[in-house]
Amino acid sequence: MRKLTLLLLFISSFSLLKSQNTSIGFFGGGMNYKGDLSPKQTVSIKGLNGAIGVRVKHRPDSQWAINAQGIFGKITGNDRDFDNRTQYRQLDVTTILMELVATAEWHPLMPEEVNLSERKFLDRFSPFLYFGIGIVWADVAVRGLPEKAPELVRGLNNGTYMSIPVGLGVNFDVNERFSLDVDFGVRFPTTDNLDGISINRNPNINDWYYLIGLTANYRFSPKTKKEAVPAPEE
Repeated sequence: MRKLTLLLLFISSFSLLKSQNTSIGFFGGGMNYKGDLSPKQTVSIKGLNGAIGVRVKHRPDSQWAINAQGIFGKITGNDRDFDNRTQYRQLDVTTILMELVATAEWHPLMPEEVNLSERKFLDRFSPFLYFGIGIVWADVAVRGLPEKAPELVRGLNNGTYMSIPVGLGVNFDVNERFSLDVDFGVRFPTTDNLDGISINRNPNINDWYYLIGLTANYRFSPKTKKEAVPAPEE
């Protein structure tokens, strides 16, 4: 029921496609996490897993955009990644994540007077920041826990959590219809159970995950009408 609700919420966002200056984008990139089975609380390429998604973006003006985005991916962790294994017991985890987020995107270097419907908006690099709110659904498969581990006894194998997404990126307009976004984002869920390990580790610090990738956008706004050229006088 929860997954169906998320899907319906995301599908409803496609009503924006009828609006001017709205685009649909397809995301491809990588996802990683930091928690009880990650050796360092820093961003790392090691352990990066694939992620895909769809994004609907509406730009009411040149400096702001509103996004609705759904992403599907996975995170993994293993105690083999630690130099000192005595603290951990051959634990291995794979978590499937599905998120739905709504964000506000700010383009601080874009001139306010730019008209999004005019061709002069094209061929611009535009760095941006974004922030918002989201929901993440996690399906956890953890191996190596003792039979009577608190996580197993309480059935903490999956759940739906609120999340705070923040990030940065850069946009490039290829032409009047297509644009590319390259961005890096961090998600801060309200849980320490993304990896299925919490109670017998460090329950005071929540897990978090991050995304990096490329989004190809197709813009639905109508093309700028060309002015009629007057016929030459005879």
